[in-house]
Amino acid sequence: MDWGLKKADEMGVDFYLDSTPYGKPLYEANGFTYIEENVNIPTTDNPDEKWKEIENKVGPFTFWLMVRPFSGSKSSAADEKNL
Repeated sequence: MDWGLKKADEMGVDFYLDSTPYGKPLYEANGFTYIEENVNIPTTDNPDEKWKEIENKVGPFTFWLMVRPFSGSKSSAADEKNL
């Protein structure tokens, strides 16, 4: 993660990512803030038996869109909600 954070700072860009439930605390500890929740429900027009089996096992899953503003500053993170 350090390499990516350093690279984003070198490039002068904000760092966006989708976090899993397990990764969210790690990203928060590294200066990322929550923007919005993304609930994913995969669908298909013609589900076969394999699709239905996987759908029953996995179900909907959630990711959290997060941002680490340039140089780790949290000051602009609140502005991200207003995109």
